[in-house]
Order: sequence, then C-alpha cells, then structure tokens
Amino acid sequence: MKWMLITMMLSNPVVYTNEATCEVARMRLADMDQSAVCIPAGQTVSESDAMFDKFFNMVEKMHKLEQNKSVDKLGN
Repeated sequence: MKWMLITMMLSNPVVYTNEATCEVARMRLADMDQSAVCIPAGQTVSESDAMFDKFFNMVEKMHKLEQNKSVDKLGN
C-alpha cells in the first residue's frame, strides 16, 4: 500500500499555497505518522503556463493599444 501512495504523490504532489498551510498539514499528518515532513514547492511554472501567460499579456497590451487608438481618433 505504501508504494501506491508514494507513486501517487510523486506523479501528482500536493502543493500548498504558503508555508503556514503546509505546516498545519504536516502537524495533522504527524498525528498519524511521525516521519511526515513539509517540503516547500517553490515557485515553479510549467512551460505551457508561461507561454499562455505571455500570450494573454500580449493580448491585453494589444487591447489597450486599440483602446488608445480609438480615444485618439475621437479626440481629433
């Protein structure tokens, strides 16, 4: 059973948003298993997420440029 849990956690790890939440989880797990630890996830972003972030930033910039052009046309 342990090998199934280890495999599951390695393929889809639990990630907490901050250290305090991670510590609360560790303390609750420690009640069941004294060897429970909390490992910070760090700031990782997948390549596809980074690509979409850049794409949406570009779309937002283009939208702002389009709005500015429309305002300039109305002002002249």
